[in-house]
Amino acid sequence: MWYYEEIGFLSNHLILTKVENTGAFLSVGNSLPAQVRFWLLSLLPLLVLAGGLVYLIRKESLSPLAVTGISFLIGGGIGNLYDRLVYGSVTDFLHIDIGIAQTGIFNLADVSITSGVIMILFSSWQNRRRLPSAPTP
Repeated sequence: MWYYEEIGFLSNHLILTKVENTGAFLSVGNSLPAQVRFWLLSLLPLLVLAGGLVYLIRKESLSPLAVTGISFLIGGGIGNLYDRLVYGSVTDFLHIDIGIAQTGIFNLADVSITSGVIMILFSSWQNRRRLPSAPTP
């Protein structure tokens, strides 16, 4: 597959397009100087992922959904970080086009990160609903 070559599936609602992304989500940061991009998109995520892993290991009261969500987030982050450190960019290749609902071009690590964030938010929402409300004076 060549860069920007499009291969459509499902009546062109799912499109494969190879793009090398040196920035972050939706190419944000592509135009930053290389040194700034390295610090913001490689070293900072490495520290955040390490912190997330320590949190996951040390926190005993996490729900199974929160553990799964954090694991998805860390796994996707490691996938993108590996590509960025080894190849200098992340390969994005999926684009969804369903009428007015369209996505940017993304990869499966992005799906893992997004799914993880949704699971963490849903778990947090479930925990808040379970907490007893404070008595009113």
